[in-house]
Amino acid sequence: MDLPTEAQWEYAARNRGQWVMFPTDNGSLNYGRNFPNPGSGRTFAVDSFVPNPLGIYNLSGNATDWVNDWYGKNYYRNSPVENPTGPETGTLRIRRGSNYPEEPVFSATLG
Repeated sequence: MDLPTEAQWEYAARNRGQWVMFPTDNGSLNYGRNFPNPGSGRTFAVDSFVPNPLGIYNLSGNATDWVNDWYGKNYYRNSPVENPTGPETGTLRIRRGSNYPEEPVFSATLG
């Protein structure tokens, strides 16, 4: 068992790599159905909202996900096109998704 790479997390959040704005079942925010209502102010059970099309719950709006990649400011300028795994070493890890008190735009899969 291991953490996903950033590329694997993004692939899952984007429903097999498609362009979607938010990592939800339909790529949109539907408060109370696939994303917490504004001001809910707490974390919630994993299955509180519908999963994405791959069956994965909570890629946004609950807690930030840690991925296996080290942070590298310029890593993607020279990284492999397929299955990049991040820098070999570093001091900071990449985080994806958003925490429950953050604005929804922080959970967007922009990039």
